[in-house]
Amino acid sequence: MKVSTEPLDNCQVALTIEVEPERVEQYLRRGARRLAQQVRIPGFRKGKAPYQVVVAMLGKDTIYNEILEDLINDAYREALSQTQLEPIDRAELEDVQIEPTVIRMRVPLPPKVKPGDYRSIRIEREEVEVSDEEVDEILEELRESRSRWVEVDRPAQYGDLLTVDIKGTVDGETLIDQTDWDFVPAENPEAELIPGFDAAFIGMKPGETREFTLTYPPDSNSRWAGKEAHFVATLKRVQEREAVELNDEFAASIGDFRTLEDLRRSIREGLKAERELEARSKDLEEVLDALVAGAEEISYPPILLEREIDDMIERQERQLRAQGMELEDYLRLNQMTREQYRESLRSQAERRLVRNLLLGAVAEAEGITVEPEEIEAEIARITQDLDEQAREGYQRILRTATGRQLIANDILTQKTLDRLLAIARGELEEAPEEAAEEGQEEAEAAEAEEPAAEVEAAASSAEAETASEASEEAPQEEAASPDAPEGDEERGEEAAEEETSEEAEEASTASS
Repeated sequence: MKVSTEPLDNCQVALTIEVEPERVEQYLRRGARRLAQQVRIPGFRKGKAPYQVVVAMLGKDTIYNEILEDLINDAYREALSQTQLEPIDRAELEDVQIEPTVIRMRVPLPPKVKPGDYRSIRIEREEVEVSDEEVDEILEELRESRSRWVEVDRPAQYGDLLTVDIKGTVDGETLIDQTDWDFVPAENPEAELIPGFDAAFIGMKPGETREFTLTYPPDSNSRWAGKEAHFVATLKRVQEREAVELNDEFAASIGDFRTLEDLRRSIREGLKAERELEARSKDLEEVLDALVAGAEEISYPPILLEREIDDMIERQERQLRAQGMELEDYLRLNQMTREQYRESLRSQAERRLVRNLLLGAVAEAEGITVEPEEIEAEIARITQDLDEQAREGYQRILRTATGRQLIANDILTQKTLDRLLAIARGELEEAPEEAAEEGQEEAEAAEAEEPAAEVEAAASSAEAETASEASEEAPQEEAASPDAPEGDEERGEEAAEEETSEEAEEASTASS
């Protein structure tokens, strides 16, 4: 079998496989025997018809269709072994020539990513502060939420709850016609139905009827721009909020607070935590933008972008199903085809993909790993609020190989983001290699000062070397090479894996 490769752009290789006729003949005869078992050939028992008879009756094209998938898969695997190519995903079959048999494929290779000098990234961290006025504002909102409306006998003011009968027309066309309409007049002109509308009710007394005319601004987006609107309104009732006193009793009614000061402290801490989270998100965006801008190389096969889009669509479908809606319903409401929706996600998917590739490179450069104990701790955290039966079911899903890998990826990403943020904020100046060199220098200094310790260290080193050699001699699990275009068995394995992956993601999402 002759195999040739040609480098292509974007981490791809054109793979050409020429299969010798003798080998093709073997596959054809094998395929003919299978077909002879399935069809009745006059004069022969099933499976006993000679090859030439089967060809004459069924045609060579039929036999080729029977064996082509097996031939391509086997030839592809052998070609990978010969060329030492390491595909990152399934190859794309571009062309198959029958006689002579030539198979042409496009093979996606691992991306090439160099993150650049990410340790030079710096951001200016702003201190998070919460003022007394902001705490007071939240307290006032809480007080309003606990207050009730009480009817009063006085002229209407801003902030009152007014009950009115109102009718409004523009050029004889009804604009509004409401009975017992409740609304709260505001001093904010932007919130008004029409400029001057809320102010027209201020000073009215219960039982009073007032007529007024207002004009829509010429630059208004309303279809009545520049026209006059005539209103007739009768004020039937005025209500004001009954103020609740801010004291220890009020604090206890809000939650588990003994005093008003406890409530104020909790509000301050909550606002601060919220601001710190916002600041972290803002800082991370800045750091990731700088990471992308400073990257020396980012190249990847197009299939990775398509996979990222697939993942985004699958996540959207799961979220919609949780709300009782299918993706087709969502697309219909937004007047989009599936292809249009897919294309609308492309730029966002590319941004996500590039960031994730760079984060992976940074994690490798920094030596960031995830320990089994961390995965178990995360599984426990995700399922901690579930009842016992549900918790056991979710944990069983999350502890599958696919579930553990999903969780490990999330933890690795979070740890890498934490490391990048610490570097950018100047909280972590020392690079991994610098720390290793410093540790080596300290060890050498200690050995020079303590000869006895040097002897012990040599003994320990010898023991460690022996253990290392034993470990290297132990059989290692080989990584499975990516498959050729899938057959029935491979499709079944992939479907099972995707089902487990979806269950694990749904368990993680539902429990977070």
